[in-house]
Amino acid sequence: MDTSDGLQASIEQLARSSNLTMAISLRDVPISELVRKVAAIRGFSSREDVLEYVFSDSVDFQLLFTVPESKANAFEAQACARGFDVWAIGRFEHAPKQEDSFAIGEDGIRRPLPGVGWDQSEIPTHLRVEQRIRNRRTSHGE
Repeated sequence: MDTSDGLQASIEQLARSSNLTMAISLRDVPISELVRKVAAIRGFSSREDVLEYVFSDSVDFQLLFTVPESKANAFEAQACARGFDVWAIGRFEHAPKQEDSFAIGEDGIRRPLPGVGWDQSEIPTHLRVEQRIRNRRTSHGE
């Protein structure tokens, strides 16, 4: 599936359609130099803040898909041989009830996925992302 509605929204959609939960390792999520620059222009440079942009909607069409763990190495080798970059950023988990997917921070602590998915509101995405960042900082006393 493409991630144009946001990586966060795509992860949730894929997990729900599979009746599973996804655990995403924030350490393994790549950040493009362009996203870093946009976040910096908006006044945000910490990895945690930049990940809010990475997980939010954009016109950066990437693909999100799953591969059985037993075939992951072979798939990655084949993709790389054809010039495609591939990143393993998480795994499916069975949950006793349908739970939201979650992120595992670089500190090993489980937390909600960063970012905001596309919606039809008139509030631009970058403003919704920045409000999330400010809210997180306020709640953590930053």
